[in-house]
Amino acid sequence: MWANQNELASLHSKLLTVSHHLVSCITARFFVGIGRGEILPSKDTRKLFLETWLQPLIDNYYWLQHSCRSFDQKVVEEGIGQTTLTLPLEEQQSILLAWLGKFLKAGDNCPNLQRAI
Repeated sequence: MWANQNELASLHSKLLTVSHHLVSCITARFFVGIGRGEILPSKDTRKLFLETWLQPLIDNYYWLQHSCRSFDQKVVEEGIGQTTLTLPLEEQQSILLAWLGKFLKAGDNCPNLQRAI
């Protein structure tokens, strides 16, 4: 259900800080759950989830790192990386290349997925 929330994802940056923080916390938890195998969505759902929510999470990453006490950066990065690695190689490549462009611009304000590469 969360992967299909394209409208919410597109409005993410326009939400109040408190609201988009909560949305990003939920998204981060989903990445961790999928990456650890606690949540087992289909391949298509995992791909849709990454396509829908990775960019909003990246956009809010700096704020999550510095303002959220319960945010564990390494666990979330591992979850995103593992979620990405569950996809077929072509889809992994597409997602990781898009991430790399963002990482080169944002540096520490972007999740570090180098272990997934």
